[in-house]
Amino acid sequence: MRSLFLRSIACLAVTSSVAIAEKPKVFRQYRVDVKVYSLGEDKSLDSYQSHSGGWGSAGTTLGYGVPTAENPAKIDIQLERRAGRLIAECTIKPKNGGSEDKRTIDLTDLRASSLQIARDSDGRTYEVNLAPSIVETRLEAKPFRQATKDLYRLRFHDSRVLLNDQQYIGRMLASDAEVLTLDICDLATIDFSLHRLKDAQAWGVLQDGRIAITHPNGTMIEIMGVTNGTDDRLVSGGPYQVWTRWNKPSTTAESYRQSIASFRERLAADTKNAGFELQARLKQLDKELARQPGPWVIGCSACGLNPSDLARDAD
Repeated sequence: MRSLFLRSIACLAVTSSVAIAEKPKVFRQYRVDVKVYSLGEDKSLDSYQSHSGGWGSAGTTLGYGVPTAENPAKIDIQLERRAGRLIAECTIKPKNGGSEDKRTIDLTDLRASSLQIARDSDGRTYEVNLAPSIVETRLEAKPFRQATKDLYRLRFHDSRVLLNDQQYIGRMLASDAEVLTLDICDLATIDFSLHRLKDAQAWGVLQDGRIAITHPNGTMIEIMGVTNGTDDRLVSGGPYQVWTRWNKPSTTAESYRQSIASFRERLAADTKNAGFELQARLKQLDKELARQPGPWVIGCSACGLNPSDLARDAD
């Protein structure tokens, strides 16, 4: 009996130690993005030339040619981990002979570093830029439904909005939302989602990063540059159904113009806060007032999905 008791205690001890020593849920590794470029003597934007580039992780060696006009060279970059630090051993090898130039760069602080490789007599310099970062890979398995749920979240990157396939009426900026609202004066306030919402109609489709919503009267709204999920995926295939609630517009173009004009007048009279920011804001309002009459995008909003807003027979 005593032996059985001791074995039970030992078993509990082992079980406890296993429970305490949890496996890491995230694997981390270094990544270094490399870019070889050159700049003219004035270092201006127009003088910039891109030559080559790539990326690697600790344990890899990268090699790039440097097409200087007078003395072509090659640079080898060996990425290593030493005592917990990220080190780049760079070797510049002139192709027309000459001694090698070796340099060591510590990238552990994740700050980008530039290294001059060569210089032509006209002042053009050839450099390599090393930009370190840390990449995290999730090790813990997650339910597949979580991945599919994430795709219901839409992202709009200052996306162009067109009316009837030809008239530009504004842009939409929103991210990581399952229910979106687009407010277009003189036309409609449109709620839309990939979820089947209550009182929503199947008037829209998503295909290849483009949402098209078509009212039965023939009016069509197109939104370009749409991605799905927190990792900005351009979903292939489709078309996929977009559920829409087409409501009355919140205001008319004339009322909106009058409100902007009144706001501009009050803003211009605020002499206490006069300065560059005020002038920039007034300039922006002047552009709004100069728009042609007609429907404009005057606002957009994004929110999560309220379960009570789902249609009863939704999938």
